[in-house]
Amino acid sequence: LLKFLKKKGFAEREIFSAGLTVERQGKAGYYDRFRKRLMFPIENAYGDVVGFTARLLDPNDQGGKYVNTPQTLLYDKSGVIYGLSKAKKFMKDADLAVLVEGNMDVIASHEVGMKNAVAVSGTALTSGQLRLIARFTKNIAFAFDADPAGVGACERSIDLALAEGMNVRIVRVPDERIDALSKIFK
Repeated sequence: LLKFLKKKGFAEREIFSAGLTVERQGKAGYYDRFRKRLMFPIENAYGDVVGFTARLLDPNDQGGKYVNTPQTLLYDKSGVIYGLSKAKKFMKDADLAVLVEGNMDVIASHEVGMKNAVAVSGTALTSGQLRLIARFTKNIAFAFDADPAGVGACERSIDLALAEGMNVRIVRVPDERIDALSKIFK
């Protein structure tokens, strides 16, 4: 990506400022932030790409499973909802936003027809994100994973959503469905 953007006329410092590269430690220069990862664009509510999230491709790699664009002039992670630009019409039509944990959950949900699904991007849910959702509906259903991290995130999110005047629901997938789905997606 660094080489490609430099050929397009961008300076290394500009590419770094956009959050696409990382400074080398102990020597001059930069390297691609998202190397060896599957990249997903993060769009603002209008459909403009403002950042990226990227999933590790090699399960043996010791890096974090996901890497996100850092905070930049364009990307404010606490003010972006993953999938909102595609889901907002469906959220309004259904009068419901379904908040899932991650971008892969959003993509899978949309693929099976649940097009009002959205997710936070690499941060805990914020009041700003809830106000963004509230522009399209005051009804929100949390469909987080049943693991300890998902349960904790859900508990924190419920209080925040209620404080913002949202109507809250919790989606619980029965254990036998989770077992069946996990076998399909192994």
